[in-house]
Amino acid sequence: MMILCQKHGGQPGMQVSRDVVDAEGQVAPDVQLIRVEFNYEGTPALWFHLSSAAASRLGFTRPTVLPLPDDYPSWCDEIQWSCVCAKCFDESRRLLA
Repeated sequence: MMILCQKHGGQPGMQVSRDVVDAEGQVAPDVQLIRVEFNYEGTPALWFHLSSAAASRLGFTRPTVLPLPDDYPSWCDEIQWSCVCAKCFDESRRLLA
């Protein structure tokens, strides 16, 4: 999915739970994230990041890799999603290092 970022122009979008996005529409750098990934035959097919609070409610306490399902689990519909610029996402994560 592509988005139009005000800072970087057209960029790939990164799916995140909405509770990690700040007022400017960016991922807050101090929020702890858990990566959840769906794999197809050992290859990442789709991944997203949840706040540690949202991930904990779903039983994910650490980065998780799941097989790509035929139908997405119902919890995927329960998460309120936002899409952020992948470059902005990477920049916000570097601020933590």
